[in-house]
Amino acid sequence: MLPTIESYESVRLRALVALADLIEGRVGVIESALKLNGMRRRLSGDRLDDDWRIFAVIDSDVDDLPLGRARAYWQPEALAQKDKEREERESFYREQALVSARALLRRYEKGA
Repeated sequence: MLPTIESYESVRLRALVALADLIEGRVGVIESALKLNGMRRRLSGDRLDDDWRIFAVIDSDVDDLPLGRARAYWQPEALAQKDKEREERESFYREQALVSARALLRRYEKGA
């Protein structure tokens, strides 16, 4: 069976939720970046403008952090160190991510 391709409108609506969650502080910068970067191509094609770029950068910068289910396989001491690094990166990227998230929210609320 062939996989279905999610419609542009469905991805746009999911992106609006993800952007609002980030802006309102319900979801962290890193988790939001991973979600949003996964939706980026469906929404903007190959175009990587400044508003999308920060989410691609964050996604690329957190490859070494244990996220999700992978955390269960890490030793507690190493996990604590990586959690500290994660907090530092969240803080480092937060302001720029919020600026871009607000711009993208305005753009995609209009159905762009």
